Amino acid sequence: MMRMGCCRNASSFTTSLVLVLILSRAWSSAEGERRSSGGLMRTEEEIKWLFEEWQVKHEKSYQDLEEKQKRFEIFRNNLQFIDEHNRPENNHSFTVGLNVFADLSDEEYRSMFLNPQLNMSRLFHDLPMSDLYLPTDQIEPPASVDWRHRGAVGPVKFQGDHCGSCWAFTVVATVEGINAIVTGDLISLSEQELVDCVDKSYHCKGGRLDYAYDYIQRNMGIDTEANYPYTAQQGVCKADRNQEVTIDGYASPVPNNERALSLLVSRQPVGAAVDAKRIDFKSYKGGIYKAPCETNRDHAVTIVGYGSEAGEDYWIIKNSWGTTWGEGGFMKLLRNISDRRGKCGIAMGSVYPICNPRVLVLILSTAWSSAEGERRSSGGLMRTEEEEIKWLFEEWQVKHEKSYQDLEEKQKRFEIFRNNLQFIDEHNRPENNHSFTVGLNDFADLSHEEYRSMFLSPQLNMSRLFPDLPMSDLYLPTDQIEPPASVDWRRLGAVGPVKYQDHCASCWAFAAVATVEGINAIVTGNLISLSEQELVDCEDQGYHCKGGRISDAYEYIQRNMGIDTEANYPYTAQQGVCKADRLYDKLKDQVVTIDGYAYAPRNDEWALSWLVSSQPVGACVDAHRRDFQFYEGGIYKAACTTNSNHAVTIVGYDSEADEDYWIIKNSYGDRWGEGGFMKLLRNISDRRGKCGIAIWPIYPIKRQNPIGFFKKEEGASLGGLEQEREKRELLKGVEESFFSKQTSHCCCCVFPLEKPPVSNLQEKKKKSQGNERWTDEKPIKPRVRQCDVYVRAYGPTRALLAVWYLCGHDAIRSP
Repeated sequence: MMRMGCCRNASSFTTSLVLVLILSRAWSSAEGERRSSGGLMRTEEEIKWLFEEWQVKHEKSYQDLEEKQKRFEIFRNNLQFIDEHNRPENNHSFTVGLNVFADLSDEEYRSMFLNPQLNMSRLFHDLPMSDLYLPTDQIEPPASVDWRHRGAVGPVKFQGDHCGSCWAFTVVATVEGINAIVTGDLISLSEQELVDCVDKSYHCKGGRLDYAYDYIQRNMGIDTEANYPYTAQQGVCKADRNQEVTIDGYASPVPNNERALSLLVSRQPVGAAVDAKRIDFKSYKGGIYKAPCETNRDHAVTIVGYGSEAGEDYWIIKNSWGTTWGEGGFMKLLRNISDRRGKCGIAMGSVYPICNPRVLVLILSTAWSSAEGERRSSGGLMRTEEEEIKWLFEEWQVKHEKSYQDLEEKQKRFEIFRNNLQFIDEHNRPENNHSFTVGLNDFADLSHEEYRSMFLSPQLNMSRLFPDLPMSDLYLPTDQIEPPASVDWRRLGAVGPVKYQDHCASCWAFAAVATVEGINAIVTGNLISLSEQELVDCEDQGYHCKGGRISDAYEYIQRNMGIDTEANYPYTAQQGVCKADRLYDKLKDQVVTIDGYAYAPRNDEWALSWLVSSQPVGACVDAHRRDFQFYEGGIYKAACTTNSNHAVTIVGYDSEADEDYWIIKNSYGDRWGEGGFMKLLRNISDRRGKCGIAIWPIYPIKRQNPIGFFKKEEGASLGGLEQEREKRELLKGVEESFFSKQTSHCCCCVFPLEKPPVSNLQEKKKKSQGNERWTDEKPIKPRVRQCDVYVRAYGPTRALLAVWYLCGHDAIRSP
């Protein structure tokens, strides 16, 4: 019986070592002369010397002379094959040589390393199939990739003589690779843990890659090789193993497609299987392997790159047979052959781990976005390749972290995805000349009906979001006071990150929170992310995840003396039990309060512009259209209705190419629209605004130091908000104390808008045209009432403007 190890006969070792040292120069010179001249007839003495040298190099010893003689005869036969193969006249593209298998017969090699009794296809059993296939005439994979040069390939390892664990080495190599790409750390991981602990595998008699990946994912990681070293035999699974490296899943690219496989390998090392039964595979030494192998795969390997040489393409294969096999443990395998299954079946089935999909998407985003743009701009919208659509679906799944409970559900979602993709391609055709584009986002696997029912709550009348408040009919004359040409509260530090409501119709909560976050940042200088989940759980007047009223949300915040932070009360996208431990007195620095809420004038985009120039404003729109569902960028001009069914936040407005638009913050995540925002057409002929945005604007009131008009509070940092004071020169004479006192101590003038009193500004307005409300006849003496009534009707900004403009600044006074 053959043994391998470090222990061998001392005298044999000494003799062999001395002989090798004495004859090494002469032998190396003679070997070179014989090989170059084709002199392949070796003497018995020479073969014995080679055998002894090989034993020393590979640390081989045998239990008795009989076993050694048997191994010598096998060695002789293998050497004869090697010499014959390497004859120059045979003109092979690759060479073979003596390696660790030189004393093994072909039958022993196959039984010990290839496990031919197992069907290798079982290594790729029921994997999530990725059919990602990008069009070859639009997106070419890089000409060459070598992850060894990019720090994503660890040292070559040896699976041992008596352990068919190639599956474990392949899984570990791919996980090491993707972890290095994502984190920058190349960590040697433990194959032995997989051999011992993956209980559904055959351990040292073969295993399945999916079971290994499942194990790593289920156990939240795999240990390092240093902590769990390889023994080349099945052992007891260690209870004290660590979880050093984790993965988020695994998938398989489209089979029988080397171009798709090239694109995948350009992203990360990939596991594959090949037919390795030939003797020239066993003895491979270097060059591009072109032997007539079969596609009956019996050995798992790792593809770590690809390249070309003398006009011939090849894969770079990392094996698990040590560094004496091949080119330091690697092989160049012929690539891009006529057989779609690939050389030795390498393209028939491959697999790769997924680690942190968001990072992977970021790594590839530039190239992908560019290529996607080329396809769209060129009008190449006929996706005739089924593989391309499936490939896009798989890439979309990774990017949006989607998975399905079974293959039936996945197939259903794929069909919906295909239908949505067809709509997107048709909309984006250049000849359609749309002002905005649509694209794949988080809703790409939802039917239009599912999107409406899950996100828009069409069963509710959205007008219920806005109960009866005193409605303001205050209109400031346009030729006297114009709103700023543009406002963007994102740039002024009053808009937090875009959030995602998920499958919970809680847009009302997100709109309420966004406006409160905004006014709080404007007043205090601190932008604090607040809790939508608290509103979903605790606002008992609403429908929770089936809709709600923004006004009820404001009243809850006011009644409960504040709202908690998102960090302390995180979003779960489902109705929960209202937390009883919201101790606001202990969280003074984290809780945000408001003083009330009000509406802007209805059906007046000009008045709404004024209000948005003061603070972010909540509004409702009709979002039922399919192009709203997949909105990607540009000014949205679709033929929407005014039947509002979705709450959003207006965070600014601007113009582009002589067209005005609102800047809308949505609650669909940052992959919808322009990073979560939309440009919605503004100033249209319909007074209700595009998609009904001007029908029901609502906003919170926070009285102290309102709207950034006055001096900032001591210690507060308003940053860009200080610019607002400069924009409002019309308020220069207003006293800072106007809103600093209790409302019951502050008075202002109120009058019928049809006949305002005469003032300096009124004199300038005497001859204005087209405004029947204004007259210079019979001025009416102003009536006086408390400011809080006015503020409740119009909001602090508009009350302040109205009093100062219509009554003169002398009318604003304190007791």
